[in-house]
Amino acid sequence: MIKSSCSIVIPVYNEEKYLPILLTSIQNQTIKPKEVIVVDAFSKDKTETIAKSYSFVTLLKKKGGPAAQRN
Repeated sequence: MIKSSCSIVIPVYNEEKYLPILLTSIQNQTIKPKEVIVVDAFSKDKTETIAKSYSFVTLLKKKGGPAAQRN
């Protein structure tokens, strides 16, 4: 098995419609990333619940826009 040293950081805010598609796609990759970090800007929908349902995801909460979340 080939291991990757790639980390994926995903800034999100109210992304319940698209997050499952993205995370399932990452899950199905043949070369897995080292880590997947979802940075939630305190979404008001089910984004947090969806992110927590994937065992390989680390969920962080951070206010601010995408630039602040990536930092």
